[in-house]
Amino acid sequence: MTEVLSPAGSIDCFYAAINGGADAVYLGLDKFSARKNAQNFTTENLPFFVDYAHILGVKVYVAINTLIKDSELEEFFEYANFCYNVGVDAVIVQDMFLGKYLKKLLPDLELHLSTQAGVNNVYGAKLAKEYGFSRVVLARETPIEEIKKITQIIETEAFIQGALCTAFSGQCYLSGFAGNLSGNRGACKQPCRKLYRVTGGGRDKEGYLISLADLSLGEKIFELKDAGVSSYKIEGRMRKSSYTYHATKYYRDLFDGKSPSISPLTRTFNRGDYTLGLGFGQDKNLISDKIQNHKGQKIGTITAVKGDTLTAKTDHKLVFGDSGKIVFDGKEVGNFTVNTDGKIMFKGIAKVGYDLNLTTDIAVDTEPLKHKRTLPIDIYAALLVGNKPKLYSNINGQQIEYEGDFVLEKAKNQPMSALDIENGLKKADTLPLDISVHVETDGVFIAKSQLNKLRREFLEKVVSILSPKHNQYLTGYISPAVNKLDGVNRTIIIDRDFSDISEFDFDFAVFSPDDYLNQPSYDKFFTDLSGHKSKKYLYLFGKMSQKELDSVYPFIDRFDGLYVDGYYGISLKKWAYKPIILGTGANVYNKAALSEAQKEVEIVALSKELDKSFLLNNADAFYYAAGAIKVMDLCYCPFKKDCKNCTKQTFYTLSDGTRDFILRRVKIMNCRFELYNCATLLTDYQGNKIFNLITLSKEQKQAILSSKTPLDSKKYFTSYTLGHHNKGLE
Repeated sequence: MTEVLSPAGSIDCFYAAINGGADAVYLGLDKFSARKNAQNFTTENLPFFVDYAHILGVKVYVAINTLIKDSELEEFFEYANFCYNVGVDAVIVQDMFLGKYLKKLLPDLELHLSTQAGVNNVYGAKLAKEYGFSRVVLARETPIEEIKKITQIIETEAFIQGALCTAFSGQCYLSGFAGNLSGNRGACKQPCRKLYRVTGGGRDKEGYLISLADLSLGEKIFELKDAGVSSYKIEGRMRKSSYTYHATKYYRDLFDGKSPSISPLTRTFNRGDYTLGLGFGQDKNLISDKIQNHKGQKIGTITAVKGDTLTAKTDHKLVFGDSGKIVFDGKEVGNFTVNTDGKIMFKGIAKVGYDLNLTTDIAVDTEPLKHKRTLPIDIYAALLVGNKPKLYSNINGQQIEYEGDFVLEKAKNQPMSALDIENGLKKADTLPLDISVHVETDGVFIAKSQLNKLRREFLEKVVSILSPKHNQYLTGYISPAVNKLDGVNRTIIIDRDFSDISEFDFDFAVFSPDDYLNQPSYDKFFTDLSGHKSKKYLYLFGKMSQKELDSVYPFIDRFDGLYVDGYYGISLKKWAYKPIILGTGANVYNKAALSEAQKEVEIVALSKELDKSFLLNNADAFYYAAGAIKVMDLCYCPFKKDCKNCTKQTFYTLSDGTRDFILRRVKIMNCRFELYNCATLLTDYQGNKIFNLITLSKEQKQAILSSKTPLDSKKYFTSYTLGHHNKGLE
């Protein structure tokens, strides 16, 4: 299967996707969509659009893929039930545990696991299949070698075009902590697209340093096809309809064996001249550090400047409404528009030799309006005296018949002609049908109202067959039970160096080494905690390839267990034969998820985005209560893999001018980076808790551990935050 899957962030984009040749579309409703600010669909209009797509053989997937609060669970299940009953082909869910719970309630509902769940290895894929998902949307960071293995386990969907998140899928908390607008709740403000300055290790650079270029795989899709990928996903529910159309058409043409030009797509949206992403290894175009937004396509250079107008050497015929950017040395220095007289007007800086990049091409933007995809059908009508009127058609090999509820009489005066009957029956109303009518009649009388009723009811039958519905309703939702605290409050410490705190009491020591293949660092960890009562765990990232897991396998025998920041930790138990702490990266966010997680592992960490109200139920789960807040895992080198000039420093500062974030380099075969929040988390929580001490000084670590609550140590910190502890995310 080679399914071209296109974004429908609005009604216009829905039609653009279908007219561009999509095999399936994905869209959101007005709630629980990871693109909260898109022009999402509603429960009122979704049935029509599902029918419209199904008539053309196009599937519809609905994204209800945000993290769900306890207070929203019942409504979430109602939305899923609604989607099932109106006939959507699948719903996309982020929370794997919630999906498992949903599958129990609606076993026939097809579930796709969102990229936000972070499936990037076979262990996550196996768990998704076990929990009832029929497809996983692969994490964008999944290497091609892992994709080949995963496709042997479960059907896969991979991104091929559009924006890339700079952080590992589903584990970006920067927007949530920096502005209380969570990407996991569909409200990301994209702070990753801002200007930053990085210092440390001999580096001092400013630019859009963690803003990634747009993904564009082009003919690389055939390598994904050879790897076994089934669905090819175009990102962009926040983009305009011309982007949707041209992106869809470009990949549709590629799969159909044509050689399309990418130029129309480049002009609708292009950030950073495109990258192949991380599936094929980091390339030189991954980071778009000079232009943050739509770069467009170069169409020429400036030849003369006079006042506020310019002339240019270009092969493109500019027309009124065309506009773009003036670019010098890769950076935007001005912009231009074409006025009604055909003159090129500009603002900013324009000099001879500077480039003109077209970002709005009127011809390209209006192209989708010229195309409408329809289903050709032949309707055969038998309107004969003494018989009930009959309509029938053969659609996609399926015979559809309809008989009216009255007997036709011979006309007393002027009979309705075959042409009149044909014209009355060929109207498609709002449906995407191209109707041809073949009439057999012998001078009958039929009122126009009767003819219209025949047509409407026949088309309703056509729709009911091409787009079947269900009639199942959930009743009596009961909040799931969770394990309660046994009265013992325990502490998990995550750190890279425990030598400063070995005299303090804590229950679990989670080691996060700077270099996972450095034997002496492990020796030091166990020496520092020799005789300490704590259980020793090794920290594993949410994104871990099989090669990376195999590389650390020789070290895990010395540990009591593994702290795993992703769902795949559940399946990893059989690989490691060790107890698992399911980390905050699994984003356990509600009782349904917690209930399912507690069936799998003894220790569950709650999402870093939860507030203390969730803890009032006295649940036996660990809460991120103090220390460094990791807001991003960067599965790439932000220094563009300039290994020759790298000093291999551990910590860097990433500043937006008002806030200083800490960038930590970690090595597991290759380098990756963690981004920590500008302010330390300090709360007064005293239950089962997690402290991450990785970026803290000796004095700060000891202050937290010697205080009654972490908040009592605030005098040791120049800046601190309560995080979401007192006020949760919307």
